[in-house]
Amino acid sequence: MRKTLGIALVAIMLVILTLACGPTPTPQVIREKETVVVTEKETVVVEKEPGEQTVVEFWTTDNEKARMDVQNELATRFEEANPDIDIQVVAIDEASLSQRVATAVGAGQLPDVMRFGLEFVPGFVQEDILDVSASTQAINELGADTFYSGVLGMVESGDGWAAMPIDGWVQGIWYRRDMFEQEGLDAPNTFEKIMTAAQTFQDTAQGQYGIVIGTDPEQTYTQQVFEHFAMANGAFPFRQGDPLTMNTEEMVDTLDYYTSLAEYGPPGANYWREARLEYLAGNAAMMFYSTYIMDDIAGLVEEFEVGVEDLAANTGMVPLFQGPMADSPASYGQIVVLGITQNADTEAAQRWVEFLLSDGYMDIINMSPMGKMPMRPQFVEQWRENDVFGFYSQDVVEEIAGGFEGVNRWGIVGGGLHPLVSDIYGQQLVPVAIGNILDGSMSSQEAADWLQQQVEQFQTGQ
Repeated sequence: MRKTLGIALVAIMLVILTLACGPTPTPQVIREKETVVVTEKETVVVEKEPGEQTVVEFWTTDNEKARMDVQNELATRFEEANPDIDIQVVAIDEASLSQRVATAVGAGQLPDVMRFGLEFVPGFVQEDILDVSASTQAINELGADTFYSGVLGMVESGDGWAAMPIDGWVQGIWYRRDMFEQEGLDAPNTFEKIMTAAQTFQDTAQGQYGIVIGTDPEQTYTQQVFEHFAMANGAFPFRQGDPLTMNTEEMVDTLDYYTSLAEYGPPGANYWREARLEYLAGNAAMMFYSTYIMDDIAGLVEEFEVGVEDLAANTGMVPLFQGPMADSPASYGQIVVLGITQNADTEAAQRWVEFLLSDGYMDIINMSPMGKMPMRPQFVEQWRENDVFGFYSQDVVEEIAGGFEGVNRWGIVGGGLHPLVSDIYGQQLVPVAIGNILDGSMSSQEAADWLQQQVEQFQTGQ
């Protein structure tokens, strides 16, 4: 049943839209239908007449063309089996998700189903955007015991679940093992070893970079990479029972180290595109990326040329590493979820998400098998059968598995995510702070103090 969001929620989301940094790209409707039109300013839904199809608008951050093709094919398959439902697949850029949701709320035109990262769940619940009962019912229909229990714990809301986990990945340092062996360097699993390797391999005259990390102030990738370093150095702003603190000694030290390390990468604002490009071309000794990159490194993606012979065999991966101020190493991973919104036609939306998590599930996973670990154990064996595993040494596969075992994130307290995680990600606070350090407008201490001021404003509702 379609529901109307209150005036207070609209006001909150309009504030988020006003504060959000960066341009707002226009969503692209790949499957053109007469019932849904996406324009630069709003999504216009044409009311259906009795007997017409129910439209389910599906926003997906899996927005690359090859993945959109798969999702469109799945939509067609679903429609053939469910002729009363019309699926509209809409590509959304991850970095602009908060802005797009704010615009949709303001216009009263939320999509029915969204695919998005775990960090947005608590904020969307707090703002009454997600229909918790609909997601809970869908999970129960599929069987709650068919999901990893720890993952379900991250999306708990009251007695139910706010969203449905669909896939996940682990992040790490991908490095040229052949180059490291030639120089007699150990795997980059500490801050000191990472910096030594970056300095060793930096040769800008030859177009060679030591490492590529996130420096773009408008990209979530920068947050993801920095957060990994922060956790590895003991910088956890969210601690059970303690106030949220962004300007700790550990945070300042990590900001200082991170921005110093960025000097050994390409000039300008870098994110995952530059990391992938430079590493595949053989121009970078190290890069940060999720396991999504494995098929690219193996040369299995036609659109990306690999400039190094046997790059996969000569690549190592470190998901767990440690800084000088931490007691133990850290790994960073992502859980991606499907959320049914309060604006949805509940029954139709549930049928679509249940299809994606069952009959269509391996099609979703195989869009990028290394970046899409199944969240339902019954599909893991099929996932491991993918040919891409054969291009890598067994120790790389074991490292990835070990990374999943130790995956952590900022804000996981008391079994779920702290609501302010959504604000920190949605406003790109950390990427902006890093950009300010790199352009010389702030010191590391000033950037940490600025971050603290921002989160305190969130906490007081200013």
